[in-house]
Amino acid sequence: MEVGTIGKLYSLKKKPDVVIYSHIVEHLLNPVNELKKLKKLLKQDSLLYIEVPGLKNLYDSYDQDFLKYLQNAHTYHFTLNSLTNCTKKAGFNLLSGDEFIHSVFKIGNINNNYKSDYASTFAFLKKVESGRSNPLNYRRLRAKFISMAIILLIKTRTFRIARRIYHLIK
Repeated sequence: MEVGTIGKLYSLKKKPDVVIYSHIVEHLLNPVNELKKLKKLLKQDSLLYIEVPGLKNLYDSYDQDFLKYLQNAHTYHFTLNSLTNCTKKAGFNLLSGDEFIHSVFKIGNINNNYKSDYASTFAFLKKVESGRSNPLNYRRLRAKFISMAIILLIKTRTFRIARRIYHLIK
């Protein structure tokens, strides 16, 4: 196993079976060019794993607040669909992925057949924004309740017992 940048791949004696880009692609100024360079360094059956913060994962992260999600360090904000469109431009095909975004790609042909998810993303963000300003937001209240319950269990030193019970029930 090797860890490093794309530059390190040039010095390897053999082509990798798997390349992992974990929280990298959202920081790149030109992800398509980076992925095109990467494609030239892979075997035909190599796999590319890409993990980035998913825009449509706001219900489960960033306190359901789009403004907390935005960071100046992130050049791009992806949905699974927009990431797939980006990788198609570089010649990769999606094998599997979710909106968190954990995704696996294989080498394919450059594909200019893109699917827009603008309408669904815009509707999603409107829904998240309306929930952000609602003090009775169910998901946020649930998350706060769970957080408070965990703190209480830790302070009363019953967290381990509760965790065992939870896993037995689950």
